[in-house]
Amino acid sequence: MKSRIILILLSYMLLTLPLSFAEDIDLSKPYPLSLLPYPGKGVLGQSDQNIIAIIENIKINSDNTSEFQNEENVCINPTNTDNAVAVWRDFREGYRRVGVGYTFDAGLTWTDALITVYPPYGRQSDPVLWVDRDGNFYLSGLDIEWDWLYSGISVYKSTDGGLSWSAPTWVVGGHYEYFEDKQWFAMDQTGSSGDGNIYCVWDRFSASQSYTGIVCATSVDNGLTFSEPVAVSAYDYDYVQWPTVTVGPTSTVYVAWYDHRTPRRISFARSYDYGVSFTPEQGIITLDSAYTTLNGSILCFPFPAMACDVYPGSDHFGNLYIIYADGESDWDIWCRRSADGGISWSDKVRVNDDPMANGCDQFHPWLSIDNDGAIHVCFLDRRDDPGNMLYNVYYTKSVDGGLTWEANQRVSTVSSDPGQAALAGLLGEYIGISVWNGEVQMVWTDIRNLNQDVYSARITPSISLEYLPGDVNMANGAWPPLVIGGDVTYLVNYFRSLPSSQACLLDGFWCSADANGDCLIIGSDVTRLVNYFRGLSDINYCPDYEPAWPTPDDLPEDAPQDWPNCE
Repeated sequence: MKSRIILILLSYMLLTLPLSFAEDIDLSKPYPLSLLPYPGKGVLGQSDQNIIAIIENIKINSDNTSEFQNEENVCINPTNTDNAVAVWRDFREGYRRVGVGYTFDAGLTWTDALITVYPPYGRQSDPVLWVDRDGNFYLSGLDIEWDWLYSGISVYKSTDGGLSWSAPTWVVGGHYEYFEDKQWFAMDQTGSSGDGNIYCVWDRFSASQSYTGIVCATSVDNGLTFSEPVAVSAYDYDYVQWPTVTVGPTSTVYVAWYDHRTPRRISFARSYDYGVSFTPEQGIITLDSAYTTLNGSILCFPFPAMACDVYPGSDHFGNLYIIYADGESDWDIWCRRSADGGISWSDKVRVNDDPMANGCDQFHPWLSIDNDGAIHVCFLDRRDDPGNMLYNVYYTKSVDGGLTWEANQRVSTVSSDPGQAALAGLLGEYIGISVWNGEVQMVWTDIRNLNQDVYSARITPSISLEYLPGDVNMANGAWPPLVIGGDVTYLVNYFRSLPSSQACLLDGFWCSADANGDCLIIGSDVTRLVNYFRGLSDINYCPDYEPAWPTPDDLPEDAPQDWPNCE
């Protein structure tokens, strides 16, 4: 009993000490990431960049506080792609909770709430999401006891598209001997012998934080119960963190994680018996960098975002992919692939296409594989700021098994400024992307409102990010013309320049300085302007490349008397 009391007191001291000394965290070895201190409110600098893109950005969280929302994950429902669910870490009540939002209109509108936390836990963190082939969503969260003495891992289930959630079941309950941290999970949807199994992996810290290990627990009953955790990594040193898990076509379980040992590496193990045991770990990727602080005091890991192509119709069926951020002069996004179940790995391929060694960081990547085998990736990117501070969300995809990547496309319409170091350190460690039948849903931490919010964007198969009919500049006389950021800026500026006393009818909608007639240029205005020009043919341009307006004979009965003749 005496030793147990000493252990509890030691745990309390170790887990609460960093809360007062945020800048003194030793990044040379693992630290429980869910315990990174919450610094409270702060003042953020506002970005002066406002490059308008063609993809509308939608805020998901509905609270009006200045508290943080970050660490996002998202899944599209494969039975109804208009339905998607997002989860994130949410501080709206002043402490760690898990937020969840759902949409039934392909991301145009969202409804959000906080997941219920159950005693003896008072805090939540590290949300992870999965959806099965039948459209059931599974949410996993880290549950932390109020006094930071121990943690557990829970799983909630929604069968109605995210509208409601079950009471939690437990992967592992809290106990004083360990602190559980940074879980990830995946479900076997291969149709093979382990179909339906759920695998949860996480980083288990000893109470004294003197050692860590990667462990895995398995559920064979749709998350109702989980097995006792088994070791994935060696368990007698303190240098492993940030595991991810995926399942291959023959129900092989793959786990990869960041290894702090020198040389820095991404390590890997597999299970051929449904998570009962794992092969000896192997270092598969040697890294140039380590768990570090990027410009703006953003804490970043070279963690492995991992997925396997399990779609038999794909030309790359069975390929295993790892996407990660790493670099020397600056961080870039890299891809490695394995065609033999992780036994051997390709050379790395650079995913971001800005100039090499330009001093601008790319970080926080995530990936999703579509059911045609295309790999879709999003990441945070600072290429638009020569000062390497402001960031945007960029997107790309590969259709040849990760050999080459399409031109990167900027998704966020406003740059984010991480602001104070204390706030940036709590930016979160990951963002999210999900794809099905060409529908791509992205979520990320956005600071355009001077505090961290969850923003989203949807790319649909009907949108071509490269060739959109209706270029206002008729670039090079090409057809179909190309719509780029400058074209969209031109369109918006054109409508801004219209005097408020003027009005023209745009595709059945009144315009007064902008597409909605409210003199404010927002995402929906840009969408309408671009969509309008998409439908134009090459004869629908005035000499100055302005739209051909209706003649007076075309005017509706309620048109104003001073309607201009734009013939």
